[in-house]
Amino acid sequence: MGRLVEEVQEWNTPIVGAYLLWQFTNGFVHNHIKGDAPIVIYHFIACGILSEPSVCDAISGHRPNLASFIRWFSEERKSDLLACINQQVIRNRSYTMKSIDIAVSYGLLAWDIETAKLFPVTAFRAKKGTSTRGISVQKLGEKAKILGKWFSQHDLSTVVAYLGIIL
Repeated sequence: MGRLVEEVQEWNTPIVGAYLLWQFTNGFVHNHIKGDAPIVIYHFIACGILSEPSVCDAISGHRPNLASFIRWFSEERKSDLLACINQQVIRNRSYTMKSIDIAVSYGLLAWDIETAKLFPVTAFRAKKGTSTRGISVQKLGEKAKILGKWFSQHDLSTVVAYLGIIL
C-alpha cells in the first residue's frame, strides 16, 4: 500500500504537470501554422485531459487530429469519458495553476502578459526511469506534445466545442 500512495503523490505533483504543460506548449508552437504560442486557457484544458488516464489513453500519434481523437470516444462507446473532460478541467484548476507557476519559475515556460500566452523556453529531460502509475513521464510528455499539435490546428472556440468545455 505504501508504494501506491507514493505513486499517487508522484502523479499529483504539479512538477509533473509543469513538464507536461511544457511539452504541450512545445507541441503547439512547433505545429502551429504561424509558430504562435497557446493562450493560457489551452493549458487548463490540456491538463484536464492529460490528468485523466482513461482519456489520456486515447491520445496517440496514430490519430492525425483532434477530430479523430473525439471520434475515438464514439467508436469505443466511451462518450461518457468525453463528457467528463469539462469536470476534469474545473477540478484541476488549482493543480494547473501550480504547474504553470512551477514551469515559469524553472524556466520551462514564459508568460507574455499582454497576450496571455505561454511560450516554451528551455530544453528539459525527465530523469530516465521516472514513472507514474506504470506510465513513464516521458511517454506522458509525448502525449502532451501530440495534444499540443492537435490544439494548434484549431482556434479556441473549436477546441472548446469539440470537447464540450464550458468557459
